[in-house]
Amino acid sequence: MELAKLKEYAQSNEPIKGSLEGPIEGIETAGLGLMYPIHYEASVYSVDNIWTLILTINFKYKTTCSRCLKEIEEPVESQVDFLVTETAEGAQFYEENSEEEVLVWEARESFLRELVMSVVVTSIPMQALCKEDCKGLCPTCGKDLNTGDCDCETSDIDPRFSALQGLFDEE
Repeated sequence: MELAKLKEYAQSNEPIKGSLEGPIEGIETAGLGLMYPIHYEASVYSVDNIWTLILTINFKYKTTCSRCLKEIEEPVESQVDFLVTETAEGAQFYEENSEEEVLVWEARESFLRELVMSVVVTSIPMQALCKEDCKGLCPTCGKDLNTGDCDCETSDIDPRFSALQGLFDEE
């Protein structure tokens, strides 16, 4: 998309809506469990020739719970703001004077889709839980503790301190 087209959207106050129906060439997404379509909305605003692009993305991905290893589908909504400029010099100026991420707009049709996919890849959490209070797996027998307790003997002693357990026993 040309920057001129982006500027038209800014003047009309109309968001750019779209969706990605599959992977983008050149961006590695294998193993991320992305579920398509990925929906996005981009709003563009201009104040004194400073262009702000607000990108809101909604998607789901398949993963496993970090505690109990149950397969889950997780929804993600991500919003990222960018300052947009036409030149590298403009980007350098904004980077020195702003906390927002600065973007040099590249005039090619796939640029917005590539930007969306880049935000998706960086928005996937490192760990996911099936529920906030997931109890995980028993470290001894591997039973899912969300379905009930197991018969393993439990000890309240932190395994890192187990060597100190008999320190004060009488001889």
